[in-house]
Amino acid sequence: MLLLVRTGTLAGDDPRRALDLHRDLTGAVHGWVAGLIGVGNPRVLELPSLHVTAPPPGITVCGASGQLAGLVALLSHVLGVPPRSPVLCSGALGEPGWTRPVDRLDDKRAVLALEAPGVDATLVGNRAEAESLLARWFGDGWRGDLEEVLQLSPQALAREALLGHRGDRALAEAKAREAIRLGRGHTRAIGEWVVGACLMHAGQSGEGLERMERAATSLAGPPAPGDAPLEALQLEELFAFQGIALLDRLELRRARAVLEEGLARMDVLPGPLDQRAAAVALQLAGSLHRVLLADGEAEAAERLLLDWCLGKALLPHEEARSRADLAELCRRSGRMDEAREQLALARARLRNTPSSQRAFTGRFQRLFRARAGLERPHWPVEPPRWRAWPQPGEVLETLLAGPGDALDAWLAEHLVSMDLDPASSIVYLQLSLGAVARYAARTGVLVSSAAPLVAALRGLLPELDPGVGGALDALLAGEPDEWVRRCPY
Repeated sequence: MLLLVRTGTLAGDDPRRALDLHRDLTGAVHGWVAGLIGVGNPRVLELPSLHVTAPPPGITVCGASGQLAGLVALLSHVLGVPPRSPVLCSGALGEPGWTRPVDRLDDKRAVLALEAPGVDATLVGNRAEAESLLARWFGDGWRGDLEEVLQLSPQALAREALLGHRGDRALAEAKAREAIRLGRGHTRAIGEWVVGACLMHAGQSGEGLERMERAATSLAGPPAPGDAPLEALQLEELFAFQGIALLDRLELRRARAVLEEGLARMDVLPGPLDQRAAAVALQLAGSLHRVLLADGEAEAAERLLLDWCLGKALLPHEEARSRADLAELCRRSGRMDEAREQLALARARLRNTPSSQRAFTGRFQRLFRARAGLERPHWPVEPPRWRAWPQPGEVLETLLAGPGDALDAWLAEHLVSMDLDPASSIVYLQLSLGAVARYAARTGVLVSSAAPLVAALRGLLPELDPGVGGALDALLAGEPDEWVRRCPY
């Protein structure tokens, strides 16, 4: 593909110009395509970025003349077909469905006469509809083909947003808002729920929780006339996600209510659970056991794991993770022989875990084995990668095996003195305070970072759960055992 565009000398003090070109070109083409097929936010289409490659040394591309070529490249990629004839063009994009003219046409014709004589080039000299222009490269049905490939139903957008909201939250929120714009009834409610979850993780917990709970109430009712019904177990899955979000903020009463309602709905399903139902039940029970742990009900948490994760909802490929969780509960209650037995069973069951999850599950097992004294912590001490679990826990375990001043210095550098994202740092603080408590229980020494970490958590959660608050106060008073038992992570 060749494009005729205006060029200039790359300024030595502006190395970002090439990056700006790629960004501007991508934004213009993505926006044009999204507008053409009626999508409000181009982000939901997940289109590839565009780059201009191999300009002459010291030369940068200027202006909008390359936008038509960028559009042709994108259409070729999305439709999965090459252009039907060579692409030699100069054109800009106007409103969706239209091109707009470019300047310096005589200069560009002169270049064509020298560099590509006899080649049929496309130079856009007037505003024109793009339908017939693009048909020369992709056929008359290109627009319908594009819509068929890219358009998602509101229900599909809502479903993808729900499944993706714990990963790329910006993308999930964009899809959810598009589902709200296009959908109705239950579809809109799922979109509202995802937007609420994203707001909550962005630190806007009040508005986020209000949206989530309002959406859950709507979803629990019957669908509106003409509305697509919820997929099987979709509401229960939503309860599981909502419970996790509430637990991450130590909203224990609300998390418990949501997760218990979800499990109660699973408990009345007829017959043994199929694999899909068992997977949802595992999500609910796995999160609820952590809520019960933080609530000071370790025995109830253990019964839950035995009844659901290793009972009614037992899945062979999840057993390794569930037994590791049970081992951690046994360790916290001082039953070390049982903890070691469960960790041995967990290691034996690891071979049943899918290869795509085996390394991740194995890392958690090794972390729990280190906590139980079965392995020497050997992980490198490095800055935390908070979104790369369980790396922060591995670093903390290594630090716990060393002198307290090393643990204190690491916490001071990476938590006490850092301006962390409010929503996510609640989890970081819980994990780190759990390490502080275990170090104090083992050595009788409370590191100096403990007080500022507790103060930071209280600053983020002014209405901290009384049981959690009491355990943290006891930690600062030199009695760490209660937080050792309660820490969810």
